[in-house]
Amino acid sequence: MFASATVSPQRNSSVCIGQRLRGSRIFFVFLLAMVVCCVALPGLGQAPNIINTVAGGGSNSSNPLNAVVPGPTSAISDAQGNVYIAPPLSRYVFELSNGALSNYAGQGYGGFGGDGGSVSGSLLGAAGGLVMDSSGTLFISDYGNSRIRMVVGGKISTIAGTGIKCADSTNPCGDGGSATAAGVPMLNLPMGIAVDNKGGLYIADSFNNRIRLVNYGSSSITVAGVTVPPGDINTIAGSGNACTNPTLGCGNGGAALAAQLTLPEDVAVDSAGNIFIADTKDQMVREIAAGSSNIQAFAGKGGACTTPTAACGDGGPATAALLHLPAGAAVDSTGNVYIADTSDHKIRLVNTQSSAITVDGVTINPGNIGTIAGTGVQGFGGDGGAPTSANLDLPGKIFVDGSGNMLVADTGNQRVRQIKANVINTIAGGGLGDATGTAAIFAGPYNLSEDSAGNIYIADQGNNRIRKVDSNFTVSTVVGTGSAGASGDTSSARSATLNSPSSIAIDQSGNLYIADSNNFAVRKVDANGNISRVAGTYGKSCFPTNSACGDGGPATAATFALPLTTIVDHSGNLVIADYFAHRIRAVNMQTSPITLWGVNIQPGNIATVAGIGTAGYAGNGGPAIQAKLSHPSGLAVDSANNLYISDQYNMQIRQVNASGQINAYALNTKACLCGDGKPALQGSMWNPLMIAIDPSNNLFISGGNDDVVQIVDAATQYYGTIAGSAQNADQGGFFGDGGPATQARMANTGALVDGAGNLWVSDNGNNRLRHVVLGPALTPSTKTLSFGTLPLNTKSSPQSTIASSSGGLDVSLSGITITGTNAGEFAQTNNCPAMVAPNRTCKANVTLTPTTYGPVSATLNFNDNAPDSPQTVKLTGSGPDFTLTAAPNQLTIQPGQSGSSTLTVTPLGLFNQVVTFTCSGAPANSQCSISPHSVQPDGIDPITSTLTLKTLGSVAPGTYTITATGSFSPLRHPATITVTIP
Repeated sequence: MFASATVSPQRNSSVCIGQRLRGSRIFFVFLLAMVVCCVALPGLGQAPNIINTVAGGGSNSSNPLNAVVPGPTSAISDAQGNVYIAPPLSRYVFELSNGALSNYAGQGYGGFGGDGGSVSGSLLGAAGGLVMDSSGTLFISDYGNSRIRMVVGGKISTIAGTGIKCADSTNPCGDGGSATAAGVPMLNLPMGIAVDNKGGLYIADSFNNRIRLVNYGSSSITVAGVTVPPGDINTIAGSGNACTNPTLGCGNGGAALAAQLTLPEDVAVDSAGNIFIADTKDQMVREIAAGSSNIQAFAGKGGACTTPTAACGDGGPATAALLHLPAGAAVDSTGNVYIADTSDHKIRLVNTQSSAITVDGVTINPGNIGTIAGTGVQGFGGDGGAPTSANLDLPGKIFVDGSGNMLVADTGNQRVRQIKANVINTIAGGGLGDATGTAAIFAGPYNLSEDSAGNIYIADQGNNRIRKVDSNFTVSTVVGTGSAGASGDTSSARSATLNSPSSIAIDQSGNLYIADSNNFAVRKVDANGNISRVAGTYGKSCFPTNSACGDGGPATAATFALPLTTIVDHSGNLVIADYFAHRIRAVNMQTSPITLWGVNIQPGNIATVAGIGTAGYAGNGGPAIQAKLSHPSGLAVDSANNLYISDQYNMQIRQVNASGQINAYALNTKACLCGDGKPALQGSMWNPLMIAIDPSNNLFISGGNDDVVQIVDAATQYYGTIAGSAQNADQGGFFGDGGPATQARMANTGALVDGAGNLWVSDNGNNRLRHVVLGPALTPSTKTLSFGTLPLNTKSSPQSTIASSSGGLDVSLSGITITGTNAGEFAQTNNCPAMVAPNRTCKANVTLTPTTYGPVSATLNFNDNAPDSPQTVKLTGSGPDFTLTAAPNQLTIQPGQSGSSTLTVTPLGLFNQVVTFTCSGAPANSQCSISPHSVQPDGIDPITSTLTLKTLGSVAPGTYTITATGSFSPLRHPATITVTIP
């Protein structure tokens, strides 16, 4: 649900026009109101540079109460009571039928596919909203693909969207044309959907700030004054512009098409045709009455209820109430409107009747609003009791069936809950997903770290947990209950709640530091397993960054705009990428003052060490504290205490040296994946996300818009791809396990390389941890060089082979040699350095100078540190030689008669020596002769002789092969003639 999401940190709208936003890139940040704008694990027995999944991608439990349902945003039921659940980060839609949970749509990894086939074989980007019409047609808001999918008779298809994002919300975005017009940028992360009884499909086109209508019926329909022909799409509400001040109404009372909506996440339609919009960031539910083209406030007055346990207007008129990021709206059979008051952790009801009603034990007067579920306390509790006594956690969309039973996507609690007969219960979710290897289940694993024992730690963002992968590839939860929250400080980390953690760092003492992003804090887990807050203030954001945000004071009193990444330097100090503050900040974890990158910091205090807090690109060559950054995301520190920053929207890696000077280190700010094999500053990567340093100071870049892992080689300062397909870099998907890492498809975020050269990839969009044993590899461009036939002592033109460094580590060349019988007749020159970085190439030129007659051969050897060394190229050629042919080469000779064939010697390589002939294979009672018996070509022109076979009458009938051989030591060449004696 987008009440708990922001624009992806990997996506810069200024460079994403025309590109689809993969579901694997949705970064869940439950503060939407603030934000829109080195021991290796054992080997796997695999060859170097081969990729495999080592954890994640496991099958879910069929027992719904043991299942992993990460962050469900929508749940509905059909007429038979089957429940369909959309947990976006799972990349599935689940079905709960007859007490068993199963995969209904999707494969568990992100992508687009399956249209025209069975829904069970489909691929989803991320499913956010579900709705079913009266005929049983199911619609899925596949916001990860910016499409709406339709399931009829078990077959899936796309009914709206083309997969190309319409990233400028003021553009037409396909309005007035076919809802699936090829090549048209149309939707932008659509979340909620609804249907009416006329064939209208309503779409909360969330990031376009609009409500769109698709006519999937057979005749034109008119809604809110807009007529839409069959198959077409059009906007019925929203100008595309966000509302800058929701308390001023955002266009209420005027035309719906002129109104300002801000990230609307849901839409509902009652049987009369009234339309209700969960205008999430405007803190309102808004209504377009049936038959009207105007919009008006229905619930909420544009202000946020920031004290969820307060009444927030309950018991009074709905339009005077306060809401907080409402992400869901639904109507029951009598027209009452249910609201998921997401960040107030409540379900609220507006009575649209003319008399008081009582729902779930709560009486509400006409036009008034009341809470019917949730205490306002964020957390999980209350199953088996009254809904108003239960705790919810960021509830998303809601569904009310014809009997008044309600399904709640309790997003932050990883559960779907049902309210029936005034009792709330979990019907699916709450499972852990811990298991060994590929039986484990992740949900949006974001970034990685490694401890001194070689265990890998994963920020399992969608599950609100920190997971550990040990030496047996067993996945266990070490921090977090799975629910979203900020509880548990000073107690066991396993009992604490996190809120979309994005990064982990581990110091030399084994303390674990977590970028608890949506809590706006960094938290520490000590060696005893207890958790505490060490930086930031829960629930308080420094956005926009118009102040110091606590710099110069205690870290625990500071605020962050979004702490995306945290690392520790070699002294154990914290360094934090404050993503939306456009700053890098550091916390002194020592007992005395320190100077980090030119900035003095007192013990326990926080300070900015790079960035001025304003987005931009400036400052190279000067103090980092005076530079401009734009959405810094990844961080790393090398052995010399140089700090590296993935300056994401500037599409560059920048380095801050130990004295605090900032400079460009890699990438040239261009939005493409370009420059493999070139110097690091000539390379390009589209919105690079995370970075890591290995013990050799090689820098690894991963994630962003390009689904690859890149290396900046420390020894040579060259740049190249070591994992992921550079040819399909922006397509995501899952492919390639068991094959070369550079041919794999992934949807990755973080990566690390341990001391043994193991690459670990957090394949976020595919919910997997993938592994590559990096190694040097050199691949010659050809297996054979052939030089033809040359005159004696004449040097050939050079023939070349290109040697490509095709592995993940440097190739160390000890030499290029030629060996074999005729090695002395070949020579080579090359431009190959002693160290060839990944993706670099070099050339070896080979020549032949024959000193003997006839064929010669040898082998070119690249001698290096790769496992298959030496890599070889076969060399072939020849000194002066000749060919011998016979024409005709078939004769029929009657007994007692003669036949003849012309032998032709053709000189090669200026061959001009005497060739002597012999004949063999003649049948008994016959005589074979060649005249002249020898010939001497002039080195240029062919020369002939005649072979004659004379038979006696007594020669036996049959078929015989006559062989004429021309000889000049050491050369012997035969020519054969088939002779038939009738």
